[in-house]
Amino acid sequence: MIMHLMGATMYTKDFYSLVNTYFSNENHVFVNNLRSNDPQFKAIFGILSDSDIPIIRPSSLRFIKDAYKSDAIIFHGLFNIKYMIFFTLQPWLLKKCNWVIWGGDIYARKKKNKKLTEKVAEHLKLVLCRYLGYATTLADEDFRYFQDGYGFKGTHLKTKYPTPLTRKHLDKTISDNLSVNRGHQINIMIGNSATETNQHFQALDLLSRFRVYDLKLFIPLSYGDRDNFLAYGDKVIAYANSIFGEEKVKPIRKRMSAEEYIELISQMDIGLFNCNRQQAMGNIAILFASGAKIYLRSDTTMWSNYKERGNIIYNIEDIKHQSFEEFCQYDRENQVRNRTVIEQYTNININIERWKIIFNEITQQRH
Repeated sequence: MIMHLMGATMYTKDFYSLVNTYFSNENHVFVNNLRSNDPQFKAIFGILSDSDIPIIRPSSLRFIKDAYKSDAIIFHGLFNIKYMIFFTLQPWLLKKCNWVIWGGDIYARKKKNKKLTEKVAEHLKLVLCRYLGYATTLADEDFRYFQDGYGFKGTHLKTKYPTPLTRKHLDKTISDNLSVNRGHQINIMIGNSATETNQHFQALDLLSRFRVYDLKLFIPLSYGDRDNFLAYGDKVIAYANSIFGEEKVKPIRKRMSAEEYIELISQMDIGLFNCNRQQAMGNIAILFASGAKIYLRSDTTMWSNYKERGNIIYNIEDIKHQSFEEFCQYDRENQVRNRTVIEQYTNININIERWKIIFNEITQQRH
């Protein structure tokens, strides 16, 4: 049996659906802190029947029992300090653990002026990695950073998560919007969350030359670093308003359903991600599929990752020298190419096979 520790993220609904549909419910259990009567729980997992993979809370006695009984445990991103403490105190469990690295969980190490809890978390990760059996990356270059920073000696695996693009009705929404003439107003999405690694202020400065043109800035700020994302979001909005005016700035502060969010993303002409680490890959996949032009930093693992796949991406630094027309220009051929590449990487059958390999690898020694 495999235990999945997975919070309420944009990947959770589609990953749970994949495992629940294509793998045996007797061989998996999910751990999530949401209560079953919480509307967010129902939005992600639906109304469960006896034939579905069970979902338990980390505060339950069953969590401890299943952690010992399981053949393998997967951390889908490691951000929860309570999990870090639990497994550090029981290091014998870590040989069967697989940390799927999401980016923010390892690049937090770079942060300056860490709070006490952040320093403790980084120390706990170092201890965990002495005993950790497996680490899985979504981008190859993240593993080199992880290995150098945390001294990991176990087995390295690779995978990708299913995205909402695997939902047929949402894929149709994106396809329909791809063929729509969106008019003259240019819709630009900046970043994916209220985290400082999005470097919103620098991105807004880059775009400030274009403030006189017909554009709208959509800035997702509905989540981020637990302690300060609301205050950080307020600063981003105030700064954007001071440059572009309130009528051109559309902050997204409330969580949306996947359907609502994809409908919004699929109306974007440009996605601008000034992130200095891997993040927003789910958003970028949807933007590629809907025909948006993507600007990234060239010094991140995401840049090399998308280049290796064959995606057409643009260097965010080039904006400094572009006219507004050059900034917006994006031909149909490149739209189609990016959609084709992303469809190959999000194909449901490929995703099933990727995770089958992971599940077999991390359980084989205990079968």
